[in-house]
Amino acid sequence: METRWERLSGLTGVAFAVLIFAALAVQGVLPNADAPGDEIRDFFADDREAILVGVWLRFLAGFAFVWFLGTLRSVLQRAEGGTGRLAA
Repeated sequence: METRWERLSGLTGVAFAVLIFAALAVQGVLPNADAPGDEIRDFFADDREAILVGVWLRFLAGFAFVWFLGTLRSVLQRAEGGTGRLAA
């Protein structure tokens, strides 16, 4: 029988997607790799706070994704029963 927390843990996949899109929105578009050095330097100097927020959001998204994968494995193993060969 599923507990309330097990049912809600499926939403960590949604949380992952929301956090990734939020990180992309906050950070903005990175300059191209072949952009002049001044443009790259200015991007990282001017948008330092936004970049740090984007990094933290991606960090949190990573935890949400790992939690989602654990939840998915648990659901698959429960559905298979027995050894849970595919879930493992």
